[in-house]
Amino acid sequence: MVALIAALLLVGGCTTTDAVALKGEDTSDAGKEDRWNRANNPERFDGEFNYHMLDLPQSGQAEREAWPSSYWPTYENAILERWNGDELSPAEKYDVAFNGWAPDDTFLALRPFDRYSPIPNDDWDPAYYDQLGPLGTHVARNMGNASDRQFAIDNNRAPEGDEEWPVETWWGICHAWVPAALLEDRPLRAVEYNGVTFEVGDIEALLIATYNRSSADMIGGRCNIGNGDTTVERDDQGHAVDIDCRDSNPGA
Repeated sequence: MVALIAALLLVGGCTTTDAVALKGEDTSDAGKEDRWNRANNPERFDGEFNYHMLDLPQSGQAEREAWPSSYWPTYENAILERWNGDELSPAEKYDVAFNGWAPDDTFLALRPFDRYSPIPNDDWDPAYYDQLGPLGTHVARNMGNASDRQFAIDNNRAPEGDEEWPVETWWGICHAWVPAALLEDRPLRAVEYNGVTFEVGDIEALLIATYNRSSADMIGGRCNIGNGDTTVERDDQGHAVDIDCRDSNPGA
C-alpha cells in the first residue's frame, strides 16, 4: 500500500517548485488541480526536503517535545489574568520583581474587568488599569481586553441581541506559545526572585509573551467561509471549491 501511494505521488502528486501553480491559476490542463500553489509550497521554509515517501522514516520522535500551556486568551486579559486564585497575575508579579512596582492595599482591593460581570464600578474597577506597573499597562493596552472594557464603559452593560463583545474568545498568544514551547526548556518548579514567587504557570506565561512579536513563515491559506450564515461550496467530489478551504493548512 505504501509503495502504491508513493508511486502515485511520484507520478502526479507533490512536486518541486517548477510545477507549483499560483493561486487563481487555471490548472485544469496542467496536471493535478489541487497541487501546491505558492502559498502552500513548503520550499518557502528554510532547509531541504525529501518528497519521496519511500525514503522517509515510518516512525520517529521529536528531539525536543513541546510543552503544553494556556493560550492566555485576550478576553481574559492575557498574562494579566490572575489565574492562581488571589495571587497577582504573571505581568503584575514581573513588575513587582523587576520594575520596582509596589502596589498598596488599595490597589489590591481593586477588581479587574470580567465580561461576565461587566458593569463598571459595580462589578469591576476601571481605576485598576490606571495603577498598573509598566508591563501590566502594556499588556492591558496592547494585548488585553481593552476593547471589551471600553464597550462596557460606553454602554454600562454587556452586549444584547445581535451584539457581540469586540474581543473574540479564541484570540490569544498561541502564536507565541509555539516558539516558546519548542525553543525554551519547560518550567518545572516555582522560582522566587526579589521576594516574589513565580509559579510554573507564571513562568510559562512570561516565556510565551516574550515571543509575542517573533517572526514566522506562514504556509497555507485561511478559510473564512463557513462562519455565520455562509457555507463552504463543494464540487461533485465533495472538495471545497475555494482553494483556501482545501489547502495544506489543517485548520482551514
